[in-house]
Amino acid sequence: MVINWSQVFCVYLCFQELHLGNNLLTVFDSAQLKCLTSLSILDVRDNKISVVPEEITTLISLERLDITNNDVST
Repeated sequence: MVINWSQVFCVYLCFQELHLGNNLLTVFDSAQLKCLTSLSILDVRDNKISVVPEEITTLISLERLDITNNDVST
């Protein structure tokens, strides 16, 4: 079964915290980020993410982003 995370996240627009550490995630989907306008904490540490999309800047309520222990390079 394939889960369309964009649809799941958009149902829960009022999320303030999202903790997705240690889930072997490899990518942020831009569509997911656009729906999370109330998000203040995004924790995706200990995954396999290599790119943080520019759309992360649209999260105007975001206060803390934890991307430690991923494959992101500068």
